[in-house]
Amino acid sequence: MSASISSHIGRLAQRAGRSARYRLGRLGMRLAGLSHRIARHTLRQIPGAYDNELLYAVYDLNAMPTSYDIAWFLAAAEVERRDRGLAGVHVVISLFDRPFRHAKPAGHEDHVDEADMLWRVENIIVPCCSLLPSCASYSLMPSPLATARLLSQVRHLWPEQWQSPNRRPTLTQIYNHAISGLNRLKIGGPLRAPTRGRGYVRDWIEKTAGGRSLVVITLRNHHGGPARNSDLASWLAFADSLDRARFLAIFVPDTLHALSADPVDYHGHVLFAPAAHNMGLRLALHEAAYLNLSVSNGPAYLSVLDEASRYLMFKILVPGLHLTSAEHLAAQGFPKDTTPAFATAFQKWVWEDDQTSTLHREFEAISAKIDAALNAGALV
Repeated sequence: MSASISSHIGRLAQRAGRSARYRLGRLGMRLAGLSHRIARHTLRQIPGAYDNELLYAVYDLNAMPTSYDIAWFLAAAEVERRDRGLAGVHVVISLFDRPFRHAKPAGHEDHVDEADMLWRVENIIVPCCSLLPSCASYSLMPSPLATARLLSQVRHLWPEQWQSPNRRPTLTQIYNHAISGLNRLKIGGPLRAPTRGRGYVRDWIEKTAGGRSLVVITLRNHHGGPARNSDLASWLAFADSLDRARFLAIFVPDTLHALSADPVDYHGHVLFAPAAHNMGLRLALHEAAYLNLSVSNGPAYLSVLDEASRYLMFKILVPGLHLTSAEHLAAQGFPKDTTPAFATAFQKWVWEDDQTSTLHREFEAISAKIDAALNAGALV
């Protein structure tokens, strides 16, 4: 083959290569454009994604716990919504990075695996969103990257710094935002039971209570910080002492052992296990009760953040545990021997252990106030 023919073939090959790269480039651009249009169309299917009247509140599970602390986050989001004058809240639940790694190693008593974490997301975090009346909708995002894509179109974002790992708000900051905001706005806890949950509980009460008032006792029985657990003997003695012609004692078991714990003799009092697993039923039961009683624990905070729920909460301080130390609680916004300022007259924190004598004393004191308000027609 002559040099001229070889050179000509080479030039043709170069032109063909450039043409192929050009066509591939154009194809890539068209695919990218199509992907962008699909993404925008998908975002439009998310309720409120382009609604300028919604606050997008990000609960980032790389920084926040999969626990009832979500209730304080929702309260803080409500404060933020009111401060900005927005119509509603869209909660964005951003799942943790994969592969999942818990802070405590496998074999530790507090270790939680990925399956358990996802169960908590689906059965505590997501359902709690329905307890905030201003929550218009929510998104459960599979990763921080997916969350970032969703929020690229959002106008009102909170917390604004969620994308920066070094600036993510701490749980203590969330608590302080909620507490200071509720106090400043002079509003009670913003959570409420869903209408359908109230209906189910009302039907159950009509068939079970026989006209008696409900005294709901929520138990804690957890392997994490067992010193914080309910003194079951004291609670049973207290329930036994109630006037059974007027009151019906209802026990709600700890979620962790509601289905697996050894049978407990509740002395003939009623066990309402469904509330241990259903947030709407739990809060509806709290609202329907004459009074709710418990030691300090996650589910109790649903009553703390619901001004329609009357409660006494005991055993706030437990020596030797960081989460229940006076210093930690004060940092979160709970000074020792106080009840949050936004609480109603029928809500109280009792900073003493759940001994029967203490339960009696506090029940008698608050029941006198409740009865006086009932007789005056100030309560229903």
